[in-house]
Order: sequence, then structure tokens, then C-alpha cells
Amino acid sequence: MDATAWTVIGATIVILGAIGTSFRSLRGEMRTELRDLRGRIDAQGKDLGEQIGQLRERMAHLEGLLEGLREAIVGKRVA
Repeated sequence: MDATAWTVIGATIVILGAIGTSFRSLRGEMRTELRDLRGRIDAQGKDLGEQIGQLRERMAHLEGLLEGLREAIVGKRVA
């Protein structure tokens, strides 16, 4: 092999090494972003669960008030 062929082979190896390094770096960044995104989703899910619990409590209270109103209007307890 002559010097030109070795130069091309060497340049190809350097380029492939740079591409591999870029892919590893990109994969690391994507993993970090995915981990952050999962954390945010978990936090939002927890917040939504708490909000749903609060809404259920409020609905139960309103159902009790509505039942009392029905009893007052009808004059007897509704089943």
C-alpha cells in the first residue's frame, strides 16, 4: 500500500472515532433528558392524584349538602 491509501485509512479511522464519540455523547444527553422528563411526569402524576382526592372530598361534601336540601324540600329522607 502506498502513502495515499494509508492516509485515507487513517482519516477514515479518525472520522469514525469522532462519529462514535458524538453518538455516545448524544446518547448520554438523551438519557439525562429522559430521566428528567420521567421525574417531571411522576411529579405531575402525584399532583394530579392529590387534586383528584381533594375534588372527591369536595364532591362528597356537596352530595351531603344536596341530600340535605332534598330532605328539606321533600320533607322526608331520600334513599
